[in-house]
Amino acid sequence: MLERMENFFVLALDKICTKQSELFSAKMKTMEDSYINHIKENDNKLAKVLESVSKIQVAKSDSTNACDQKFFNKLNTLEHENSVLKMSLQQVKLATELDKFQMQSKLDQQTSQFELQKKDDKLKTLVSSCSELKSKLEEKDDELYSLKQHACRDDGAAHFQDVLSRTGRSTQNNLRQINADKPHVLLIGTSNTERIDVSKLSSKFTMEKRIAYT
Repeated sequence: MLERMENFFVLALDKICTKQSELFSAKMKTMEDSYINHIKENDNKLAKVLESVSKIQVAKSDSTNACDQKFFNKLNTLEHENSVLKMSLQQVKLATELDKFQMQSKLDQQTSQFELQKKDDKLKTLVSSCSELKSKLEEKDDELYSLKQHACRDDGAAHFQDVLSRTGRSTQNNLRQINADKPHVLLIGTSNTERIDVSKLSSKFTMEKRIAYT
């Protein structure tokens, strides 16, 4: 159920970002069309002005120089406006591409963070499950220890065995590991070594006492 909700959230977020991107692109397309139409109108005006200038140049001579200068000035103005509009259109296109890139980067980052959180939640769930399994295993181990004790007692006092609990077995294994890492000394002697308690001599090594008679 949680995974379905997460997938639905990702899908909804993707649809919202896609819809916003489409609306933004449509708005930019409308602005671009408006600029293009404006440029076309200026081109038509420019063509008409050029046509008028051509007609005036054919119909008149030097007396029309002042009028021709006016039309040429108008022509230069229109060319300048046309150049400015083209530059503005190019800037709008660049800004649109930059906004789309930033929006896509933000969406990718949000998706990555969501996936990371999802994996972290799964890891926490696994850790919790492991803890529960460990607790159950310890309970079963204690039950097994209890059953072994009862089984040993039922065999009779002569055959009774000391069954170590889980904690006792762990302590015994630790002591064996510690003693395995220490040097081992073998003490061989006659009856004069019988009263020596090797366990009290030193904790830096293990000692074994053997009595030899000659």
